[in-house]
Amino acid sequence: MAEIPQNNEGLKNDLQSIVEKTAEQRAGFTRKFLEQNGKPLASFVEELKKPPFEIIINPENDKSLALGVFNLQKKLGFSEEDNSHGCDGRLGPFTKRAYEGRTVVSKSAGDRSGLMEESVVENEKKAEAVDRNVDMGTVKISETVFVGDSLTFLMEPNLKGADKVAKGGMQTGWMVKNFNNFLAEKKNGMHSNIKRVSILGGFNDLTSLKSISSIKANLTSMYEAAKKADLTVVACTIPEWDYESGRKTFQRTFEKHEWSGGNYPLSVAELELKTKELNEWIKSQAGSGIKVVDLFTEMHDLNKYKRGDFVHLYGKYAANMAALIKDKGGIKDA
Repeated sequence: MAEIPQNNEGLKNDLQSIVEKTAEQRAGFTRKFLEQNGKPLASFVEELKKPPFEIIINPENDKSLALGVFNLQKKLGFSEEDNSHGCDGRLGPFTKRAYEGRTVVSKSAGDRSGLMEESVVENEKKAEAVDRNVDMGTVKISETVFVGDSLTFLMEPNLKGADKVAKGGMQTGWMVKNFNNFLAEKKNGMHSNIKRVSILGGFNDLTSLKSISSIKANLTSMYEAAKKADLTVVACTIPEWDYESGRKTFQRTFEKHEWSGGNYPLSVAELELKTKELNEWIKSQAGSGIKVVDLFTEMHDLNKYKRGDFVHLYGKYAANMAALIKDKGGIKDA
């Protein structure tokens, strides 16, 4: 079968040339990812033919498949970087997530199948969580305490005036202990101005192989303790992260310390599923006294929320994340 030309405009850029030269490896990654996620390659190729993408791929040709995914990533607005958050010509979790979001918007209700149906269900769940979110009014940042790990700690320059219970690398068990200490101090007359708490945790537990049930228990403990202390809660979902790059980092750590025989046991697909499972539960907590800020959904635009590595945001990107939590969580700087 002859190679089907791609719909590219202008001269090939350097990254596109790299994708072409390494097409076999990148196409192989896409095929394996689709197989692991139960999505037939033929079905994926047929979907891409339709609006809004209109990308033609010869599934039997590695170069055609790699360039097809490259063009999909360009149309999704990814940066031209050779990584899983850029136009790397490989279909992975981040591209899949962005693709599903766009296809749900563009297709009619009668033209959704496979992963399309999954997206519809997810969107319905999101809508339900939003409906349960109550308006807790607005508080000043000086009336707020932020609980979390490095994701929160890196926002500190943009949380001036707030109290913080946050430290890099910490899990929810540490957060429970230190937040309870904070509440004990409040009961004894300190922090009397605090009215709201923002809680963002679970990433370090999840990637350190703690069970989802233990993370839920610790988050629930903090939510309930806050409400008992007459604090309203901003419950944040974990932002989407680069599962592939993250797993490589964890694998190197496991090899270095010879943990579990030097093998990190969770696959990229398992890390993605566990992240989604935890976030769906956090969203389900929306209701009386708890406002959910869905960072996983809201932080899709990498031009605004670019990660410095597989999960962390720095500088202006961390500032944008802080602004998002404050805006959605009813927290004002003044």
